[in-house]
Amino acid sequence: MTQENSIYLTSPPIPGDILWLPSPDPTNTLDPRQLNRPAVVLYVLPSGQVWFLTMTSFGRRRLEEKFPGKHPYSVDRRRRYIAVAPTPPHPDTKHRIIPIVSGDPVTETLNTTSYIKLIQPVCAHWRVLGELWGGTMRVNGRTVILLRRCAKKYAVDNEHVLRGLETADEIHMMERERCQRANNAARQANSAQKTLVVVGEEEMPVTRRVEEPTSPRSLVGQQESESMFSLKWLMRWIEVSGARVAVYLKRRIFGNLLRMMGRSA
Repeated sequence: MTQENSIYLTSPPIPGDILWLPSPDPTNTLDPRQLNRPAVVLYVLPSGQVWFLTMTSFGRRRLEEKFPGKHPYSVDRRRRYIAVAPTPPHPDTKHRIIPIVSGDPVTETLNTTSYIKLIQPVCAHWRVLGELWGGTMRVNGRTVILLRRCAKKYAVDNEHVLRGLETADEIHMMERERCQRANNAARQANSAQKTLVVVGEEEMPVTRRVEEPTSPRSLVGQQESESMFSLKWLMRWIEVSGARVAVYLKRRIFGNLLRMMGRSA
């Protein structure tokens, strides 16, 4: 599993990206045994540090060939790896991960047996990573959550790594909540203050205060408008009814006068 002429990243990755960990250079202080292989990004911290899991091919051998048999030792070792397509599913769980590129499943991008190593996650600066096969491959969000849980599970014996993963998880959640609050505030500001009014053939941006339908102030204003409408409707009804009564009385009076004049004549 090698890749020639790896291109280093020019911008931070995002969780779930499958990238390439190139051969060592003067700025790379990682263990050489962890280099020259794909890596799956778990966390990207504001400091520029990333946590990722490396992938291995076992020299193009399958997992059941590397750790054969049903002995508890072999079963435990096989559970520390997850198969990645087009590698056949895991021999015990029958599961495997199917990466995606531009929204389409990948079947031939990883052309050897590939397994994600759930133990020994690595923390380094994102600049040590490079593109894989000239483009970015990734896994979906659910797979990222699964890999994070598995990495924590197998890091219980390594206090330093476990503390680092838990800290990264806390920072990730804080950043996620901060982004959600910022997005919600931006949406509320846009919906409450920006309105387009068409004047002739031109559009003029107008700032107008729009009350929320559930706010007490808007409810009071709505009740006041309904009361004013009811009062106006009542006054109009009285006016129309009074006019009709006046016409009716006028007709009765003139009719009676005409009948009296006819009788006297």
